[in-house]
Amino acid sequence: YMTASSLGDGDSLWKTVLTTYRSFTTPHKLLQKLIQRFDIPYPDNQDLDDWEENVASPIRFRVVNALRQWIQQSTDLNEKLLRIVEKFIRNKVTTESSAKILQNAVDRARQGKPTHTNIEYEKPKVPQNIFSPSLVWTAIDAEEIARQLCIIDHQDFTEIKPIEVLNLAWKTDRLQQRSPHVLNMLSHFVQISTWTTTQLQKNRKNLSKFLLIAKSLLLFKNFNLLAAIVAGLSDPSVREFHKDFNTNQQKDFKQYLDTCNGTSESGGNVQGACVLFLSPVLDKIVKIENEHADTVDGLINVEKKRLLTLVIQEMMSFQGSTYPYFPVPQVQVFFELEPLTDETRKTLVQQYEEHVAKLSPPKAS
Repeated sequence: YMTASSLGDGDSLWKTVLTTYRSFTTPHKLLQKLIQRFDIPYPDNQDLDDWEENVASPIRFRVVNALRQWIQQSTDLNEKLLRIVEKFIRNKVTTESSAKILQNAVDRARQGKPTHTNIEYEKPKVPQNIFSPSLVWTAIDAEEIARQLCIIDHQDFTEIKPIEVLNLAWKTDRLQQRSPHVLNMLSHFVQISTWTTTQLQKNRKNLSKFLLIAKSLLLFKNFNLLAAIVAGLSDPSVREFHKDFNTNQQKDFKQYLDTCNGTSESGGNVQGACVLFLSPVLDKIVKIENEHADTVDGLINVEKKRLLTLVIQEMMSFQGSTYPYFPVPQVQVFFELEPLTDETRKTLVQQYEEHVAKLSPPKAS
């Protein structure tokens, strides 16, 4: 249908297929099907010229366009598949313009992603003893801590592909290897939330410092680690420290909490580099998976795939920009992601959900 001779809603359906096909097939099989579709057989009972003009040519054009979009928008086509595409171009695509369009897409795919070369980086705010082995995190400017947290988190956020969230891969043992960047973000969330609570337990005077870090994270639109800091501040073991807030701090903390819970407009109309709070995105995907069957009357449930596409494409629309901050290893060492092991991966999702739950208002006793 998505390559039918009449336009219909094929473009929308192809976008859905591009986003969700890894939940029901492989790149190699999808490529085979597109090539087979291009080779549409001629029916003997139809005028050849009429069939060529009104059926075959439109279908072939749409196959070429679908292939072009796939190559341009995805990294799923490895070198082996790109060579199959090139063979297809040489042997099947007789229209010069279509062949050129496809070959250009293949060439650009081999060159990889464009790098951000025109960024004006901001000068780091680091203490004079930045290279000292005795440097402590409390001596580092709160804004610079937030910048470095953004760099770390943003690296994984921008690399999340649809396959990482299809079929609930991040929380399914046999599929978790598909979700390295999602799992990294969940792990870093737990790590930063735990670190926040631990540092407050050591010294409640750190409370003001964490509020300043949260303020910068909100300004830099890293809603994910903003939520991690707020979750750490909301741990029952340190919640009594909130009575130390002055009036402005109380107002600020409520804004941070409301932003994390989606009841503030602070996260709306986001432009430029950002990191979304991953929990609401994953919750929407879980809801769709639980409420819609994979198949209807033996066929793929296209409506389910369409709903998943809307959520995934919205998330991916925030992945394009980058932060204008220099990495400072001497600062990042305090917050860098700890490697996941098979053992920690088993309980990660549960730990993450427990930390996210701290963002909910405490129940009245």
